[in-house]
Amino acid sequence: MIDLLQLQKEVYQNKIEKGFDVTDIIKNFVLHMENYRKLAKHI
Repeated sequence: MIDLLQLQKEVYQNKIEKGFDVTDIIKNFVLHMENYRKLAKHI
């Protein structure tokens, strides 16, 4: 079984290590979802 809490921690740590902006995770998620929506329109 996948440990989702551990996976979230690893993803968050990876974002920090790669220099991604982690100050507003929810805003970041919404922006990504908007980009995916736009991309899906072209498929």
